[in-house]
Amino acid sequence: MNVVIIEDEDNSREFLSNAIKKFVPEVTIIGEASNVKNAIEIINNLKPQLLFMDIELPDGSGFTILEKIDDKNINVIFTTAFENYALKAYRYSAVDYLLKPLSIDELMEATQRAMVIKENNDYRLAFLQSKLKAADHNDNDILIDSKEEFIKVDLNDIMAFQADAGITNVVLKGGKNIYSNKTLKFYEELLEEKKFVRIHRSHVVNLNKVTKIDKSRVGNVTMIDGSLYEFAARKKSLILSLINDFS
Repeated sequence: MNVVIIEDEDNSREFLSNAIKKFVPEVTIIGEASNVKNAIEIINNLKPQLLFMDIELPDGSGFTILEKIDDKNINVIFTTAFENYALKAYRYSAVDYLLKPLSIDELMEATQRAMVIKENNDYRLAFLQSKLKAADHNDNDILIDSKEEFIKVDLNDIMAFQADAGITNVVLKGGKNIYSNKTLKFYEELLEEKKFVRIHRSHVVNLNKVTKIDKSRVGNVTMIDGSLYEFAARKKSLILSLINDFS
């Protein structure tokens, strides 16, 4: 896979370049740029499959580059030094980003995912832009990274996430299932503020959809559709502390 690095900071660009060459030999760096203008020219001429791109550049945004290049389906791993609310939009959109200072492990993992994902990159990036531009920072829907495609799902339609042999089963109302390449831990951390809670090692449930909670040491929560999810004994205090939310 051929890649182009777009980074205005010399030290960051050099570190990323060296790290890719040493730890991700499956990809080849074919060009580098430090601003929007040069990046657009290099990308259109060299036609890489993947970009490592800083979100903020001296003469504009990385999204300006994406709007002006010829290949809208190019894959992108964003890099940024700022951890703020906007980064949640990237996770909701199934778009990878790397926080500076860069982690080698995260670099390797993100690159491996990019090598697998070949299609629908334009859809993911358009979804991300809509999230970032929304005045109310709407985060009521999410892109599920399934095996074959990216699926937009309303959080209100999700009953639970279940661990299933290294992947995650997203259980929707009506009994529909979507299998996601993301881990259960990913969804646990991403949606905690939306009252999605890990009540057992094998599942995270949408507490907004719970109608009953057993008070026994080991019991179940009952969902609005009648389905049951067991909670672990060590989670009893957490579950009981949430009972008032349903009264």
